[in-house]
Amino acid sequence: FALTLNSCKLSDLRTPAIKEAISQPDAEDKGKLFLAQLYRAYGGTYWDQIETYRAVFKEEFFKLKFASAFPKGKAIVYLDYVAGNYDGRLTFTEGKKEGEQWGISDWKTWSRKKGEEIRWKDSNKIEFWLPTYQYFVQFPVKIREATYVRYAGQTVIQGETYETVFASWGTDTPQKDLDQYLIYVNSKGYIYAIEYTIRGAGKWLHGACIFEDYHHLDNVTIPKTMKVLGPKVDLNNPKYFHQMEVLEFKQEVVPKEELSISPAQ
Repeated sequence: FALTLNSCKLSDLRTPAIKEAISQPDAEDKGKLFLAQLYRAYGGTYWDQIETYRAVFKEEFFKLKFASAFPKGKAIVYLDYVAGNYDGRLTFTEGKKEGEQWGISDWKTWSRKKGEEIRWKDSNKIEFWLPTYQYFVQFPVKIREATYVRYAGQTVIQGETYETVFASWGTDTPQKDLDQYLIYVNSKGYIYAIEYTIRGAGKWLHGACIFEDYHHLDNVTIPKTMKVLGPKVDLNNPKYFHQMEVLEFKQEVVPKEELSISPAQ
């Protein structure tokens, strides 16, 4: 995420132009149409058939390394997820932590050192980062969970025109526990960038991510490179502090039963 510190008040993605656009009578229908088109473009019906998947995932922070989930601000890990919910597991593949795992199941967090048993313990870091990585990988599918969707007009970034869609839950106004998203769709029908609030890390935070390149694998489309802006968020003059990459993607590597677990098991 990008760290834009405005004040202690809730961050709000709605500019005056966006407020005007989302208030139009046809804004809801147009917004839902764009999300439906994104769902199809990214292979949504095939995503719905995937039970679990593995992403070989690389992350590196170029600055603000304190914000990273990983020592030294970089790592290559296996991410295993249940596609239809937020149960997942991260496995370190290198360094001193090689073989160590972090997990989340039904929003309960756990960790396991190599060769040891699972230890269930509340971890804000695991609870934040594991679903966050999944949300980026599956964003065009996951964002359909939003209940407030509106077309937000056209915008020009570095000479290119993009359609925008505003998405949140229940209302367009800022909420302390629910995020806002602004999705930029290019002329080919794919996501160029997203802006978002980051309530899970700080109520006042605002981030943005540019998607570059896509993998088209087994009928689904996933982002290959995701560049996160910061500390300042300006899509017309992007400066990056954090990058995520999906190096490989495979379906049904790990059975769901290994990911959707409980302390009683």
